[in-house]
Amino acid sequence: MKASTEEEKNSLFSSCLPLFLPPFQAGIPASNVHALADPPAACPHEAAREYEARLRALPREVLPIVKNEEKEEEEKNSKMPLFDLVLLGVGPDGHVASLFPGLPAVDVPASSGQWVVGVEGSPKPPPLRISLTLGAITSAKEILVVAFGAGKGDIIRQALLLGGKAGSVLPVQRVAGARWLIDAAAAAGLEEEEKKE
Repeated sequence: MKASTEEEKNSLFSSCLPLFLPPFQAGIPASNVHALADPPAACPHEAAREYEARLRALPREVLPIVKNEEKEEEEKNSKMPLFDLVLLGVGPDGHVASLFPGLPAVDVPASSGQWVVGVEGSPKPPPLRISLTLGAITSAKEILVVAFGAGKGDIIRQALLLGGKAGSVLPVQRVAGARWLIDAAAAAGLEEEEKKE
C-alpha cells in the first residue's frame, strides 16, 4: 500500500477498483471499501496504526478475527483478520504487498498480533508505505498471487523452483498456501527450468 498521492496511478487499489467493483457496485456500500486514507499520515508507523485500528473496528460479521490454530506454537494465540481474499502482485525482487526483502517489515512475527506495519526505505518509490503483515496476509481464506508477462518469469522461477537467490527466502515464498495466476509469458521460465532437469 503506497503512502503517496503522487503514486496513485501505480496503486494496486486504483488499478483494481475499476476491475472488481463495477459489477458489484450496486450492492456494495462505500463504507465496505477500506482503502488507505489519502493522503495518509506523514509517519508510516502512525498510518499503519490508524489503518489497523480502522480494520479492527469493523463489525466481526464484516471482518472476522481468528486464531492461527494451524500455525507454529508461538503463533497459535495471535488473532488475525480473516479476509475472504488477499490479492497480491509480486515484484521482480520477490516482494509482495509492501514487504520487501531485507526490510524489517517482512519479519514482523504473527505472534506479535500486528496486522499492519509501517515501511520505511522502500527500494521502489514511494519510500514510505504501509502493508499488511505476513501474518495478516496468510490468515486469509484465499490468497492469490498474480504475475503476468515475460518480465515476471525470472522471479516466478526463483520463487517456485529455486528457493530465491543464494538460498534466501523471498517474501513471496513466505506466503503459505497462495495460489498463483500466471500467463504463458510469465510461465516460460518454469518451462525452461523443467527442460534442464
